[in-house]
Amino acid sequence: MGKGRKPTPDAIKALRGTDQQCRMKGTIEVSEIKDVTQILDLKGLKILTSKRAKDIFIEKANQLIRLKLLTDMDIEQLVIYSHALDTLFTCIKGMKVGLFHEVHDDYGKIKGYIQNPHIKLYREMSEIVNRIGSDFGFSPVARMKLKAEKEPAKDPLQELFEKFNQ
Repeated sequence: MGKGRKPTPDAIKALRGTDQQCRMKGTIEVSEIKDVTQILDLKGLKILTSKRAKDIFIEKANQLIRLKLLTDMDIEQLVIYSHALDTLFTCIKGMKVGLFHEVHDDYGKIKGYIQNPHIKLYREMSEIVNRIGSDFGFSPVARMKLKAEKEPAKDPLQELFEKFNQ
C-alpha cells in the first residue's frame, strides 16, 4: 500500500484555522536557501537558465521558508513561477521597442503592421505568474486569505458585565 499524501505543515494548519491539538505534528526547522545547489532534488531546476530566474527562485523560496509554507512538493511550482516571472521581465524589455512592427513588400512599401510577439508571450506569462503567485500568497488578496485571523466573538452577556464593572 502507498504512503498516501504528505501531511500539511503545522503553519498552514494554523493559518487555515484547523490547528487542533490532535492534528498538530510538531515543528520542523528548515534552513534558508543561499544557493540553488542546496536543494537536494534538482530535477525541476534545469529550467532556471538565467541568473535572474535563479535569484527570483532563491528570494521567493526564502520568503516561503520563513513563513514555513514551502514543502518539497512546492519546489516545481516555484521553479515554474520563477521562470515565468523572468520571461515576463524579458517580454517587458522586448515591448519597449514598440507595440507594432512594419511589414514591407518587395518594393519597400509598407504593406501593414504586425503586433509585437512579446505582447502575446507577456499575457501568457502574466497569467501563469498571477495564478501560481496567488497559490503561494504573493498577491495581497491571497495573503489576506492565508492570514485571515478571526477576532474572537464577544459574548453579549460578557460585554454587559464589563459595562457594569466600570
